[in-house]
Amino acid sequence: MSAQRIAQQKPSPVERPLVWLTELVLRYPLATLILGLVLAAIAMGASHRWMGFRTNRLDLLNPKSEFNRRWIEYVREFGDQEDVVVVVEGADRRQVVPVRDALAEQIAQNPQLFHSVLWRIDPSRLRAKGLYYLSGGELERVEEFLELAERVVPAGWHWLNLGLLGRALCQERAEAKDAGSAVAAEEQLVRFAQSLQTALD
Repeated sequence: MSAQRIAQQKPSPVERPLVWLTELVLRYPLATLILGLVLAAIAMGASHRWMGFRTNRLDLLNPKSEFNRRWIEYVREFGDQEDVVVVVEGADRRQVVPVRDALAEQIAQNPQLFHSVLWRIDPSRLRAKGLYYLSGGELERVEEFLELAERVVPAGWHWLNLGLLGRALCQERAEAKDAGSAVAAEEQLVRFAQSLQTALD
């Protein structure tokens, strides 16, 4: 009982402010109601203006972590869009291909949800970059052919006859400034002679 008396004898530090606030509210009820409505309106406006929901998974990452920091930098650089991989399983290719095509067409019909749907490789676009896959020797032969074609196109197709071609190759061999150019000219001359022999045979 003494403990209860001691507890009652120690007033709370917020007791007097609460008593004062209660007396003030009871004395001015209308002003208190108006003030409460004004504060509620301000709170609603502030919530609408500044408060939002964070649904991005990046908000859950610790920005101080080295891995998370690199991931956040990657997302800022390349975007936070995610890739979706769909795997179609079947007994053989004849079962898989029609399902894959139908599924890809349905996905492509929803551009607001999916974009850059990759489901078929078009090899025609790769042919334009075919020179990237040639060796150095093959590129040199292509360059030689283009140099020969540059002579034919401006002058007309009448330039393309055996006599003029032979003289041009011999002249190119004679005008070679270094050993590498001379060897290339000789190889071109040999190929020209071999093609003539093949045509005559």
